[in-house]
Amino acid sequence: MKKFKFLSLLLIFILTLSGCTGKKTTPPKVSKSNTGAVITYKDGVYDIKHKSTKPGYEEAVVTIKNSKIANIDLKRLDDKQKEVNYNDWDGTKNDFPNLKKYRMDLAKEMLAKKSPNVEVITGATQSSNGWKAAVSAALAKAH
Repeated sequence: MKKFKFLSLLLIFILTLSGCTGKKTTPPKVSKSNTGAVITYKDGVYDIKHKSTKPGYEEAVVTIKNSKIANIDLKRLDDKQKEVNYNDWDGTKNDFPNLKKYRMDLAKEMLAKKSPNVEVITGATQSSNGWKAAVSAALAKAH
């Protein structure tokens, strides 16, 4: 009985090891700065539309220059993927949040942090989360 248990454990161990292929994955390029490690990206303009939880889309246009985030432009699109009129989204009409201001504030904060990992804006939580997801997808594409 002990031989059977030993052989069973040995077989499981061998099968476990055979699942390891030994392939090496290439880690992301990282450059050191005095604020810590910074991931670098492929230069270009990355445009991602994220389907909103409400009608329409949140769009992020992320520009990468010299392997770093150079600009982030956030937009709100209607169901036909046409940019909304921000004069209608200035916070004064029918419970529409002030996307005219919020999208610029959020983009500025993401750009300053060089990351989409920022706090959502109260009053525009759904749009903020959509923009964060779109920026994250754009950076993943640029990686």
